[in-house]
Amino acid sequence: MLLRMDTHVKTVEEVFGERLETLRKRAGLSQKQLAQRVTEHGGNMHQTTILRTERGERHVTLNEFMLLAAALNVPPPALLLPLGTEDLVEITPRSRIHPHLALEWFAGEIPLVDSERWAVDVEEWAQAAEPIRLHRALREAQDALHAANNRRRHAEYLGEEQGLRDARQAIVAALHDLGAVLREWSRAGLKAPGMPREWTDQMDALGIAYKKFATPLELKRFLEEGGGEATTSEEG
Repeated sequence: MLLRMDTHVKTVEEVFGERLETLRKRAGLSQKQLAQRVTEHGGNMHQTTILRTERGERHVTLNEFMLLAAALNVPPPALLLPLGTEDLVEITPRSRIHPHLALEWFAGEIPLVDSERWAVDVEEWAQAAEPIRLHRALREAQDALHAANNRRRHAEYLGEEQGLRDARQAIVAALHDLGAVLREWSRAGLKAPGMPREWTDQMDALGIAYKKFATPLELKRFLEEGGGEATTSEEG
């Protein structure tokens, strides 16, 4: 891979020290004040520890890493990746990549690629990333349902009959999408976060299955694709 003259390759540890100092100063905090924030979050870190960490003289544990991210009120990847620069980050000696690719890997959006941007064992990665994909799908379904309910309330407030009909149709569609996502969670053997009772009552009233399999045909397809023992929504 050809690098630009102004491009540097940095290890995650090098980036961490630099980003810790940059984000601390951006927040207007001294090392002592950041140490105090860590204490407020239940941790224990001396200001000299922060100084040595910023200089790259000391490694941090995963617990300390999370404490520092919480104390600075930043997303954890902001401490690990040189985002907004042309620098590459060394995830492994064979994977020196642009920080935006690393961020997408962190977020479970793409598999890790090597320095030549080749991904290895995509199927294995996809299986491991499935819970993250399902979390994202659930959030999108919930957001759509919230938006449809807001449209309904707005139309009711204005007395718009057509707008109210459209909003109710959007709610039904969103409930069907939510039920489909929840069935995916169940088939994957994962426990989804609790849903508002109003939503599950609405799905029950509409006959929308949200546990495992909506129909015997869906169960049959699952088994034909190599699935194990399973039950229909009525049974489970």
